Amino acid sequence: MITGISHATIHAKDIDATVSFYTNILGLSEAFRQFKEDGSVRCVGIRVAPRQFIEIFAGGTVEGHFEPRSTGR
Repeated sequence: MITGISHATIHAKDIDATVSFYTNILGLSEAFRQFKEDGSVRCVGIRVAPRQFIEIFAGGTVEGHFEPRSTGR
């Protein structure tokens, strides 16, 4: 039986703006950051609840919009 999901992943075109939305607008807290070898941000973890995170990865390139019957790519 599934009792929860530990993390979900988002690929963001603008990682700073996306992290700002989750932290400054929604009030969630940043839990961790991972960096690439060149020092740029690879991933930011946002704590949703104990042991539950949204992982935001830099480098999203596909833009789209949600439709109620849309499917994942």
